[in-house]
Amino acid sequence: MRYLIVSCTLFDAGGLAMVNGAINGIRMLDDSAEFASLHAPEHHKDGIMKTFVEPEQDHEAFAWADVILDIGGLCDLQANRYTWAALREKYHKPLIWMSQSFKGVDTSLLEGTHVVCRGSLSLKYVMSVGGYDSIAVAPDLSFLLDPTPWRGKPYKRVFSTNIARDLAVMRNIACLKSDVQAVEKPPRGRVWEEELPIDTFHGTPEELFGLVESVEEVHTARYQIACAAILSGKRPVIYMTGDDKYDQKYIDLMEYFGLDRSGLRRLAMQSCEVAVEVARRGS
Repeated sequence: MRYLIVSCTLFDAGGLAMVNGAINGIRMLDDSAEFASLHAPEHHKDGIMKTFVEPEQDHEAFAWADVILDIGGLCDLQANRYTWAALREKYHKPLIWMSQSFKGVDTSLLEGTHVVCRGSLSLKYVMSVGGYDSIAVAPDLSFLLDPTPWRGKPYKRVFSTNIARDLAVMRNIACLKSDVQAVEKPPRGRVWEEELPIDTFHGTPEELFGLVESVEEVHTARYQIACAAILSGKRPVIYMTGDDKYDQKYIDLMEYFGLDRSGLRRLAMQSCEVAVEVARRGS
């Protein structure tokens, strides 16, 4: 089957963690799976998979696909989601919201789709809107990553930053001798993650998850680093935004803290099971 990935970014480790997790899980169930992405050029990274350029190749991409996978992680009524809704109707293609949180959504986006919510708050919100064909709950797709064992300098703590958060506490406690900053987004014309006065590391999602696995504490303003902490059995210190609708994704995430790795993977696979089942039946 041909799976088209939309609404995610391939150039930063956070987005790629969800994409790689989805690919890992789907390939366990569909060994003939083909993947492609449809994204604007600024969200691409060469060498990851077959790519279609948004919006010039929108129609070509939907014609190619058997099923559409929205792996954006957070629906906030982005304009291109309405484009996908029109295109999936035109080309009669099913769409799955894979392991998603919802800050904003409306019935027109959900009609005829299959929704996988990241936790109970997202589930309650989406059920209040309605319109979907099916709904399920499964944790983040990044739980299906295989972390690369950390072979570098040993550290005590990992920090990750976000320009939209108050990082005063991080700046005060980060220690040059013992701590490291995990960087998800390479600076493409804009600084997304304020640099702390400690060592930094930017790598693949699997390498970042391996780094998190190697430390004692995780202080994070980024969702995927929090996922990495939970996958390694650590309770992350999360620096939230103060926006209740945005921060609910972290509340949903913490529902899974305390489960062992096999349990987290088993639950995350449910999102992939929905995708493969829908792809095979074509609706």
